[in-house]
Amino acid sequence: MVFTAMRNMLFLILSMVFILSSCAAQSSFHVNKVIAHRGAWKAQGLPQNSLASLREAIRLGCEGSEFDVWMTADDILVVNHDHDLQGLDIEISTYEELLAKTLPNGEKIPTLKEYLAEGMKQQGTKLILEFKPSRISVERSEKVGEMAVKTVQELGAEKWVDYITFSYEGGKKSHRNRSQCQCGLPERRQIPCRAQDRRFFLVLITISEF
Repeated sequence: MVFTAMRNMLFLILSMVFILSSCAAQSSFHVNKVIAHRGAWKAQGLPQNSLASLREAIRLGCEGSEFDVWMTADDILVVNHDHDLQGLDIEISTYEELLAKTLPNGEKIPTLKEYLAEGMKQQGTKLILEFKPSRISVERSEKVGEMAVKTVQELGAEKWVDYITFSYEGGKKSHRNRSQCQCGLPERRQIPCRAQDRRFFLVLITISEF
């Protein structure tokens, strides 16, 4: 009986250690409310949304690094802020055509998979994925949201990634693809009838320059 009690106590202790370890793993990301917008690019003169700007945000210990996702004409998700890359409209260009362009630091435009893979090498900085509204159609906006979430799932990157978007339709599609997906709708695009939509949370953004 004493042996059984000791065994049960040991099991309880080991269970608590496992739970605490799991909680520690989940809370290992920095909490300082500093989000690098398009990565930490300004001080070092790095290209925005480049892998180098992501690495710098990680080095600085930012809570998150925001980046922007577009879909090419051949349905490849790539990371870039503007709708064009050095004069090439991303939505009507193939990925191969985009590879003809080089970022100022020698990098090529990263795919979403490449960007996520780089971010998953650490566990301090969250990846804030903004999928851009299509300039072509609502259907493309929905597809970008759906594909972005599927890509995150395929790589097992869920714990690293939070989502934001200015596309209400794309946000709905991403949420439908995964019920646990947290998607922020930035304040300046919030409208009263959508404010009650529990699939979204409101993102308040304050911008400071370093």
